Amino acid sequence: MPEAEALPEALIDTHRHLVLRDSLGYAWTDTLPPLAGAFTPGDYDRLTEGAGIAGVLHMETGVDERDWRVTHHLLMSDVAQKRDLTDPRTVRDFAA
Repeated sequence: MPEAEALPEALIDTHRHLVLRDSLGYAWTDTLPPLAGAFTPGDYDRLTEGAGIAGVLHMETGVDERDWRVTHHLLMSDVAQKRDLTDPRTVRDFAA
């Protein structure tokens, strides 16, 4: 039987989610008690202290549409005014 591979010395958390209620809206979580509060980078750091996590990949999903529009208003303006809206590549690039 082959020898088991050793665990890496440092781990990367590739799926960290934060809930930043001071700056973004998450209406879909309001009725879910485990998700109804904030979860900040400090909360994450306290919960993972000593776990050997060397870095993270932050995921930002499920933000209220209003907040997405505020965050991306310059991009939307640029696309609407300077790009060919009939070109499928424009839609593809904007959606990415």
